[in-house]
Amino acid sequence: MAIAELLPQLLFNSVVSGSVFALATVGFSLTYSILKFPNIAQAAFITFGAYFAYTISSVWMFGFASGILAAFLATGILGALSYAVIFRPLGRKVSGFVAPTVASVGYGLALTFIIQQIWGRDLLLFSTIFDAFSFGPFRTNWLWNTTIVFTLIVVVAMHYMLARTKFGAAMRGTSSNPDLVRASGIHIDRVIIFVWFLGSALAGVAGVFLAGQNGVAPVLGSNMLVTVMAVAIFAGVGSFYGVIAAAYILSFAQNLSIPILLSIGQPSFYSIAVAYAVVIATLLFFPRGISGTGPKLELLIAKMRKVV
Repeated sequence: MAIAELLPQLLFNSVVSGSVFALATVGFSLTYSILKFPNIAQAAFITFGAYFAYTISSVWMFGFASGILAAFLATGILGALSYAVIFRPLGRKVSGFVAPTVASVGYGLALTFIIQQIWGRDLLLFSTIFDAFSFGPFRTNWLWNTTIVFTLIVVVAMHYMLARTKFGAAMRGTSSNPDLVRASGIHIDRVIIFVWFLGSALAGVAGVFLAGQNGVAPVLGSNMLVTVMAVAIFAGVGSFYGVIAAAYILSFAQNLSIPILLSIGQPSFYSIAVAYAVVIATLLFFPRGISGTGPKLELLIAKMRKVV
């Protein structure tokens, strides 16, 4: 089959996977923009959301839609509690990048271990069957369609909140000048807790959409973590709009490279390496990411070296 014949389906698949990348990365990027450390526990939130939705939809048989809603709420609450119980007290006692990053690594590992003890290590599949059907030149299913529509709603809602509401202005201000926001009488802790709730909730839903395609396993989130970090750095860590653009660019690069790799006799999983090569090449010319708002790449690498 010629590449031209595959192109419509590859473009559609890129939109689906890009939507998952965006949902998984928004919370990671927003958390970094406000607290200035990468929350590695985001991977565990992705996994937790998938397992919680599986329990609601396939064990208690409330349906897949109920599983998405339950995962959104439960993972959001878990994220908010994680900040209130662990990261807020830690931030008051220790300043800097290293301590919260190391804490997030340990916390993520602990959450993953707890998840394994509750749900086990076997691959679990949702009871809902998503039958494929043709829609114009595409083959799709209701899971993919729901993924795209949900992400579109999130993007529109987030844009409206950030651009048109006082709370969105408080979020932007907390990221750029928290002292000024605090002097204005705004409770920064409420803003931060909301960011943790929303970012964790979206990560949980991303886990549901990902698990709906491939099944649920304890490594679901950790397998996604490198992609999340790549999207965040490519976007310019802390930029919501950059994350949306970077997620789809990375997805398009990954999917569109598949027929080219197959045509030269290379396995399709090399497409991940191609996507990351695009990220690296772009950062050579735009070291602050495509949005221009993130830290320079060399500064970010220097910080990570302190952690390891």
